Amino acid sequence: MKIFAPAALALSLALAAPALGQDAPTQNIGVSPAVLSEIILSGEFTDIANRVLRMRTITVTPGGIIGLHNHENRPSVEYVLSGTAAEYRGAESRVLQAGDFISADHTTEHYWKNIGGVNLVLLAVDIFQPAP
Repeated sequence: MKIFAPAALALSLALAAPALGQDAPTQNIGVSPAVLSEIILSGEFTDIANRVLRMRTITVTPGGIIGLHNHENRPSVEYVLSGTAAEYRGAESRVLQAGDFISADHTTEHYWKNIGGVNLVLLAVDIFQPAP
């Protein structure tokens, strides 16, 4: 069986990596975390039973809209992966592009519009309670 060079390299790297528990690194090296946003959950709801932490992508075509909604019982952080959006909250709006994000707590009521010429792709992370 002939293995091509890139596949052989990947295989040798995988075999050289230590298994968990066998000299696995226990310290971070070259890591610089930065908190971009946080929502204190105790102020969002009193009961966390049956809640789910979820991460999803949301794709909005050019001119498309995510209709007016609130985050009364679903705190969220939403990150723009690609495209250009306008986010509307009350009488205010702002333009968001790749690398921008928003936080939405229980006081947030807003909607989004893709104002660019390409798909808007959001990475949305929220804590929600699925319907029973």
